[in-house]
Amino acid sequence: MNVLTKSGRYFLRSSIYYEKVLAPTFTRHYAETEWKDELDLTSIEETPKYVDAISDEEKAEILRKRNKSCLNPEHRNILLGKKPYNQSIETFHDTITYKRKMLGRHGLEALDIPAGALWLTKDGIEDKLEYERVYNPYTLQEGWKILEEKRQKEAETIRLREEEIEANMKKRFTWEKELQNKLAKKAEALRAAQEKKERLVEEVRRKLGFAVDPKDSKFQEALEKMEAEEKKRRKELKKQERAAKILAMLLKQSQEVSTNIEQKTVDDKKEVESTDIKQKAEEVKDISSDKPESK
Repeated sequence: MNVLTKSGRYFLRSSIYYEKVLAPTFTRHYAETEWKDELDLTSIEETPKYVDAISDEEKAEILRKRNKSCLNPEHRNILLGKKPYNQSIETFHDTITYKRKMLGRHGLEALDIPAGALWLTKDGIEDKLEYERVYNPYTLQEGWKILEEKRQKEAETIRLREEEIEANMKKRFTWEKELQNKLAKKAEALRAAQEKKERLVEEVRRKLGFAVDPKDSKFQEALEKMEAEEKKRRKELKKQERAAKILAMLLKQSQEVSTNIEQKTVDDKKEVESTDIKQKAEEVKDISSDKPESK
């Protein structure tokens, strides 16, 4: 059971009184009153007069009270685009790298040391130049040239790939036809195997002389025997075909050998005849050369 305290009962009565009595009265009063803007905007100063009268501590206190974000000072400074820390908190806050970062982000106002202390020394400049030479050994023109060659190579690769795709698209109908033929051959082979199996089953039944269940052991034995015979017959046919091919090849080789022998015989006869002609010509030449000497 909920029991209201004294303060609770007082608050409840006050709320009821405001809702039943005061609220309608105020609403009716403000509805009947004509409001007029009696404030002269030209007499208002842009800067309040009390600003010069308060101290810096009071100004800081006013700014602190105005801050309703509940953020830490460093986070609020980051949000407002200011330097996060006014004093060094961590050890790296005193490094040259961090101070250069603050100078680049927030300007000279964020520095607590002279800006000249952040410039590179002679050794630092040499280190930077050495790093640049190792990291990027090419000049600007050479870099642009390498980039242009890379782009051309990529464009050439894309062009070749597009040409390959276009050529393949032209071959698409041929490939589809080949695939259909291949599927048709496969279906035909399956149909032939099925017909062969049915034929063997029918032969087995005809051989046994009565209808037998294909799952019967006798039927299975007879079917295996017929399949073995069929396999043996196909093997014999293959042997005969192979023997016929070998015989045809031997006949062809023998014909080539006989043709070569005949050609060689003809060449030998021609060579002998040419030798005889040369010998007779030399004899005639010797005889003709001996006649003047005898005179």
